[in-house]
Amino acid sequence: SHGSGYTLEIKLAQTQASGLSSDDAMEQLHNYISQILPGATRCEVFGGRVTYKVHREGVGALSVIFHQLEKGRNAYE
Repeated sequence: SHGSGYTLEIKLAQTQASGLSSDDAMEQLHNYISQILPGATRCEVFGGRVTYKVHREGVGALSVIFHQLEKGRNAYE
């Protein structure tokens, strides 16, 4: 049905241990999200928060997605 899907909100840490600028960090995040959630659309960027719309069809098991997100988060901390 129309409008079925999820909203994913991610908050980027303000202190980047990796020394990346916030633009670079945002770009890396976007690339990562695009890999694990093909078809996700970036809707809003405000401060350190990014919101994505994710179509239900593009999502496999949510547990797998959360695992991938957690893995990505740990890699960038």
